[in-house]
Amino acid sequence: MIFRPGNRTLPVLVFPVVASRASRALTRWAGLACLAFLAGLVTGCSSPESNELAAAREALGAGRYGEAVERYTEVTLEAPESPEARQALYEVALIHYLRRRDLDAARSTLSKILSSYPESDVARDSRRLLARMYEQDLGEPDKAIREYELLLESETVPGERRALLVRIANCRYTMDDMQGAAEAYHRVVEDSPEDEDSVGAYLRLAHIQRLMGRVDEAIANLAAVLKLSKNRSARRRAYQAQVEILLEQGRFADAKSCLTAATGEFAGDDEMAALASRIEDQEEERRRAESGEAPDYQVRWGRGRP
Repeated sequence: MIFRPGNRTLPVLVFPVVASRASRALTRWAGLACLAFLAGLVTGCSSPESNELAAAREALGAGRYGEAVERYTEVTLEAPESPEARQALYEVALIHYLRRRDLDAARSTLSKILSSYPESDVARDSRRLLARMYEQDLGEPDKAIREYELLLESETVPGERRALLVRIANCRYTMDDMQGAAEAYHRVVEDSPEDEDSVGAYLRLAHIQRLMGRVDEAIANLAAVLKLSKNRSARRRAYQAQVEILLEQGRFADAKSCLTAATGEFAGDDEMAALASRIEDQEEERRRAESGEAPDYQVRWGRGRP
């Protein structure tokens, strides 16, 4: 894919597939819901709320979502300050979100967790899920950013920090906040400048810088991709973008040099061949303009010609 100055489409990230904590939480919960025998494991506990939680999970595993929600609610009423109550409320939110697709109910339940149990073990997963809903389901990137920023404040794991910064940057881009998006992507590469996991951020940062006219910075970040990454898709996009930028600047010799390196890696690539033709065409246009010759326009009439 060749990116033109007017093309606001973000390059696809090339980060390795790293599941977010919210995604891992959903996966754990789905497995829990399917294992009805867990009810038997928990039934031996003496507390009524533990037994009710086990019964709720058994109903959930059987697909009786209405009954599951009622039983989870009973847990929160019987012992509102217990760990079981917090977990029950979170699992209610997951039922609304994953099974019923009731986004309003899911958002309300997650907000209740954050206000009633802000320091609980499910609060962080709740905030992640809420942020994901704002970004992907509700189309409210400004609210998603607020939640991601709160998560970022206490996140110490480099990979998780990187993922949060990317989400923040994507949201800012969606809001047409190019400067804010660039700053967020810059924070990613600043934290891990030599890490292959930062390649996607380098590509997106270069794309935004190109749109903003900061071409030297864009070229430098694309060069960083070529230095760091062995991923063919990432390297291909970096070469293409570099050649495009150099062509826009009229730097034909540099564009040819970059394209020569690219075709050495991607021999026979159609888009590389198209770029070579563009370089030749633009060089010829410049030669004609400098010599005072008329442009070599060719008119091709379609079926609708007069």
